[in-house]
Amino acid sequence: YADLAIPPYQTASVAVSPDGRAVAIASRNVHVPKEPDVLVLDARTGKETYRVPGIGDAGFDPRGRWLATGRLDSTITLR
Repeated sequence: YADLAIPPYQTASVAVSPDGRAVAIASRNVHVPKEPDVLVLDARTGKETYRVPGIGDAGFDPRGRWLATGRLDSTITLR
């Protein structure tokens, strides 16, 4: 296992890709009042590889080809 350090965020949810290479963290920066972001991190290094702004939740499909994201306005997007 690995400990991943993220900025001072409130974490809403965490999803790990099926192959274990990526971690999606839906979080809100506690210092900036706005909708949360999804940070996609490399699970081995902890480095941010992708960021989706204004997203409240995220999850990977069973094959790991898609990242499903959900906004607070109930919009769902496959990326």
